[in-house]
Amino acid sequence: MSKNIFKEYETKNNYEVTSAFFHNRNKVLTLATSVFNWENLPPEIDKRYIEQALICYGQLAFFYDEEVEKFVILPFNTAGAFDFYNNPIKIEVFANNGYHRFLNHDECVLIYDNTLRVPLLNDIYYYTNRLTELDKIYNINLENQKTPILISCDESQKLSALNAFLKIDNGQPHIFTMKNFDKDMFSVMNINAPFLCDKLFAEKQNLYSEILSTFGVNSVSFEKKERLIKTEVENANAHNNIYRYSRFEPRQQAVEEINSKFDLEISIQENFTTGGDKENEQIYNDD
Repeated sequence: MSKNIFKEYETKNNYEVTSAFFHNRNKVLTLATSVFNWENLPPEIDKRYIEQALICYGQLAFFYDEEVEKFVILPFNTAGAFDFYNNPIKIEVFANNGYHRFLNHDECVLIYDNTLRVPLLNDIYYYTNRLTELDKIYNINLENQKTPILISCDESQKLSALNAFLKIDNGQPHIFTMKNFDKDMFSVMNINAPFLCDKLFAEKQNLYSEILSTFGVNSVSFEKKERLIKTEVENANAHNNIYRYSRFEPRQQAVEEINSKFDLEISIQENFTTGGDKENEQIYNDD
């Protein structure tokens, strides 16, 4: 019986942490893959795939496959030497269905997710772990508001005390029933847990602001409460613009090369606006 209760606690905690992790991962991935919009792609190209693959692999190759008579865009690995500027001279493209092919640099156009030419997937898992840790602390603090006590008891009553906590956690009243009850077998201490959920929520909003900045989206941290005028907002978002350039410029350069090489009219745009003066002069306060 004791092992079953401990297992129930463990299962509940593991489920909450796992659910929070995948929830946060999917949310951050959605943000990362929704920043840019590709237009006028050849009909055989899956627009959804492009941003997902750039996030995961950091690099794609656009080329025309004569055998299937279609344009293809796939991840690649370098398969030879580099030129003076560390651009690969030969690559090997691949797909999860087993397709692979070697291409020379003049047969394709390379697309990179950012100027560092590295996948953002590591950043996504970094932020996912931080968000999940905040969720864990939030839940612990919330639980401490429900049962802000510690129970000290005799070893023989450990199961009863644990069962009581489990009942309370599930919102059920619990009554101890035992023969020859000795109140000295139990002692209760109030841990006086402070309510921190509001601060943790604000910290999570600040973290989302940092995440958006990393992905190239302007956002203002919730941490600063005083009035923010246009100039202050522009200064705060200066580094955001650099991150945005780091991701937009490689895509724009690739689009221009693709259109020139294959006589297409593909375009790339940002899926957001930075807002006008009135929006930038918004007052952030506690009211």
